[in-house]
Amino acid sequence: MDNFYEKETQEFIDFIYDNPSTYHVVKDLGNRLEKEGFIQLEEDKPFKIEKGKSYFVSRNGTALIAFKVPKSDFNSYSLVSAHTDSPCFKIKQNPELCGDYTTLNVETYGGLLLSPWFDRPLSIAGRVLVENEGKVETRLLAFDRDLVQIVSLAIHQNRTANDGIKYNVQKELMPILGLGSNPGILKQLISEKLGISKDIILDYDLFLYAR
Repeated sequence: MDNFYEKETQEFIDFIYDNPSTYHVVKDLGNRLEKEGFIQLEEDKPFKIEKGKSYFVSRNGTALIAFKVPKSDFNSYSLVSAHTDSPCFKIKQNPELCGDYTTLNVETYGGLLLSPWFDRPLSIAGRVLVENEGKVETRLLAFDRDLVQIVSLAIHQNRTANDGIKYNVQKELMPILGLGSNPGILKQLISEKLGISKDIILDYDLFLYAR
């Protein structure tokens, strides 16, 4: 029994590490369902539901609904729901704030506990929209390396640090991306990671995640 719980726990931990954004979660779950025999339905195409089969629908890469149709008639059913996302920091558009060092302009996403995000390696993941031969395509992105950090002040620069602080996201929680002024560096990093020209990047929906 102990081995069962250890195995299940490790699989869940691996799932979290392998899927750093809601887009990765939905993609991974879809792949798992297909391996189990579920059929993906496209909302913009006609489809037929048959008894005894299993289906799933994915919408916008952020939501997934899976269901099984019984072989015989039924008079009740069970629903189970869960989040595909989690509270974090979302990167704003044109986010670089440049000076002696480059920081990223972020906003909170969800009911976020702020203090655990300080002084630890963080990375960036999410979805990027690109233009390819006149069409808009989506690419999943996860840098999977230490990239930014939200730095706290040393105690001698903030004597009230242990007295309880009301953080201002736009002042104390801007992640540092690098030294010096580097306008456009995020788009450059995205293009290098995805192996594409930065000129075809149309938009992105990116978030910080803990490493």
